[in-house]
Amino acid sequence: MKLKCKISDLQTLCQLTSLKGKSIEGKECRALLDCLIDVSNKKLTVKAMDIQGTFALKFEYFNIEILEDGPLPIGDLEKFESFLSRFNSSDEITLSTFENKIVIERVLPHKIARIPLADVQSLNSKEAPILDKLKYTESGFPQTDKTHFNLSMIINAEEIKSIFDDGNVVKQRVLPWTISDEKLHVSIGSQEYGEFESEIGITDISNDATKPGPHKTKTTFGNGLDNIFSNLSGKVKIYLPDESELSPLIVEQQCDNYRFFAILAPLVVPQ
Repeated sequence: MKLKCKISDLQTLCQLTSLKGKSIEGKECRALLDCLIDVSNKKLTVKAMDIQGTFALKFEYFNIEILEDGPLPIGDLEKFESFLSRFNSSDEITLSTFENKIVIERVLPHKIARIPLADVQSLNSKEAPILDKLKYTESGFPQTDKTHFNLSMIINAEEIKSIFDDGNVVKQRVLPWTISDEKLHVSIGSQEYGEFESEIGITDISNDATKPGPHKTKTTFGNGLDNIFSNLSGKVKIYLPDESELSPLIVEQQCDNYRFFAILAPLVVPQ
C-alpha cells in the first residue's frame, strides 16, 4: 500500500472516523478506536460499526494519489493522530506500509515517521453489514429490507451541536426529535433542572412518495448523535422514514474531498 497526500487529508480522515464526542452520560468518548482503511479505486474508504454498536459508518476520502492499492490497518487512531501532529497540516507526504510499519515520509525538509503496523485480526472495530444491504430507489432514497427512508431534508450541523450544549445545562443528552410543520422540534430537561424547547429550520424537504405533506416523524436518539454532529459543520442531509415513530436516522454529507454516511439506531426510552 502506498499513497501521496497532504497531512491535512489524513487528519480529516481521522477526525471523521474516530468522531470524538460525548456519551449520554456526558463522558468523553470516540466512536472508533481503530479502523481498517481500504486504499483502492482512487479513494480511502472506512466501513465500520462504532464501538457501542449504535451506528454504522462509511467514510470515503477522494482526490488521493494512490500508487499501490492495499489495506491500511490503523491499530490506534489517537496514536496515529499524534504522529500526524508532528508534521505541518500542509505538508505533502508519502505514506506506505513496509516491514510491518506505517511509514510517513516528507521530502523537504526531510522527515520520516515509522508506526507499528497493526494486524487486521487484532482490530476492535467491527464490520457494518447493514451498509452492504442498503438499496436505493429510482429517485435516490435509501432503503433496507425493513426501513424505507423516504423523507429527506437539509439541516445545519451547528444547530444540533447547540442543542447538546443546552442538554449539558439541564443534564440531558438524550434528544427526542419531532419533525412537523417543516421544523425539527426538540424538548429537553426536567422540572428539577429546567427545560429547553428548540425549533430548527429545515430546508429542501423531499419525499420519495411525492406526498405534499404535512410530514411528521417522532423518534429519540442517544449515544452516537453527539459523536456525529460534533465533527460535522455546515449543511447536512438527513433521511428518516415519514410518519413513523422510533425510527433510525441517516446522516450524509458530501463535500469535494469526502463523503460521510452514517445510519444511527434510535434509542428506546422506557415508558
